[in-house]
Amino acid sequence: MMSDWSLNPNLPTRAAASPRRSTVPAAPPPTPAPALPAAPSTAARIETLNNTGRPPAEWLPSRGRSRWIALDERARSLNAQHEALRPRIDHARDALARARQHYAEASATPMQGPAIRVHHLHGNSRLPSGEVPLPSFVPAGEERDRIITRVAGELGAAEAELSRLLELERELAAVSRPITELRRNIFGWLGGASRWPRQRIQAGPSQIDVPSGDLRTVIEALRSELAAIQEQLAAIAAAPYPASASKLAATALVDRLAAAGAPNCALAVATGGEPALGRVTYPIVGTAPLFLQDTAGLVIWALRDLIVDKINHAIDAVAGDDAGALSQVERDRRSAELRERTLKLERVEVAAIEQAEAAGLAINHRVDVDPRAYLGLSDETAPL
Repeated sequence: MMSDWSLNPNLPTRAAASPRRSTVPAAPPPTPAPALPAAPSTAARIETLNNTGRPPAEWLPSRGRSRWIALDERARSLNAQHEALRPRIDHARDALARARQHYAEASATPMQGPAIRVHHLHGNSRLPSGEVPLPSFVPAGEERDRIITRVAGELGAAEAELSRLLELERELAAVSRPITELRRNIFGWLGGASRWPRQRIQAGPSQIDVPSGDLRTVIEALRSELAAIQEQLAAIAAAPYPASASKLAATALVDRLAAAGAPNCALAVATGGEPALGRVTYPIVGTAPLFLQDTAGLVIWALRDLIVDKINHAIDAVAGDDAGALSQVERDRRSAELRERTLKLERVEVAAIEQAEAAGLAINHRVDVDPRAYLGLSDETAPL
């Protein structure tokens, strides 16, 4: 029920509360909570990374160190804003639930009835302090409409406030998500770098030439070329191997099995007995392993050439004319060239984004950017 109205006509008039002296001793003032120490800055946290087990960002060159500090502080600031927004959203949800309950109660009030006595329990600024206004009598329907109108306004305001906060949360998430993911990737890479000698973490090129023109257009062109390179790398990984390589691997497999199953004829000649066959071990849980003669290896040893020939014919039938096939050496060579090209383009992309930020343009880094490009490290530093 609402606190400033009543549908009970027999409700007694509210009298002014007379002050009463309390016999309970006053409680001592609460002890103030100890002040929490201020959170250390990112620079201070990095100085103690070795003691806390966090990645050794202090090993980074000055440019990479400053970039990591800026990224870390920005990600933490956005996370703090998101954490501060959550209680406000919870409070708005509670307010909306209360407004809906009040609206339902007011709507359920009968439209007709005797005149009701209305008490303004929240005081009246026109009356002296401590006095209570006299009740007024209004028709029940008129009072019901007034209350429904007021509660409907409160309900609309609560819905609008919750919608505004939820929209603010979505906008904040859209801004913080790429920054948080980028920080997570760089942080993981620094964790792996903690196992390297310090000599492996060196500064990269100090001067990066950015193409002239509109920076947004330049960055979009760089990212389009990077996406095309990723497609080429995927095509290399999906390309089949040459039939000759498969034949060599199959022949090596047959020779290994034949060698394991070959009979020991030298022992037979020396002892005058039967040749010893290879043995196969089958481990059994909870008991001793089972040892059996390698009869399959003996058959492969005896029919080695026939088996190799049949496997080669089967490979030729599947491989066809080897169109688009790549050997391992060719794969490694092409992949290395494309990755080297990717790193150069990413260095230009990072430099272009820095120029855009200096010009007031908001452009996020890609979350999967190479840490060497983002932190300004040399090509020899191990990649992500």
